[in-house]
Amino acid sequence: MLKKIVLTTVLIAGFFLLVTLIALYVQYNLNVYGYCPIPIPILIPLFASLGVFVGSLVYYLMLGKIEESKEKRIQAIKTLLEILPLEEREVLTKLIENKGSITQAKISKEFGKVKAFRTIESLRKKGIIEKVEHGKTNLIKLKEKYFKILFE
Repeated sequence: MLKKIVLTTVLIAGFFLLVTLIALYVQYNLNVYGYCPIPIPILIPLFASLGVFVGSLVYYLMLGKIEESKEKRIQAIKTLLEILPLEEREVLTKLIENKGSITQAKISKEFGKVKAFRTIESLRKKGIIEKVEHGKTNLIKLKEKYFKILFE
């Protein structure tokens, strides 16, 4: 992984160095000779294309690290959920599957009204979720600090 990080850093630094050197070359020729042998309308798309290429290459090199980090976070979350009672774990799993918010009606439909109500109240008292009125039902949302941990 260290090799990928070094290669990525070298690619980005090399790109900036190349852009800087060509910009200096163009500026020097314009100041000294009044014109530049490399037409400026060609330089702009060339730099843009080169920037997209370098950006794509960096993304490709770092994609494995991003996916690995995501997998580690998912494993950590699953491990932490194991300390909760089964019902709370199931409700939180539903919340996570629905990007941090779900209606109480959907939870009640799946788990039953009484079980859903008790579990939601338990999680609310623990400060993990919040209930927000949403028409004839409530919207169950992860508290902001937990949402940031899970989804950012």
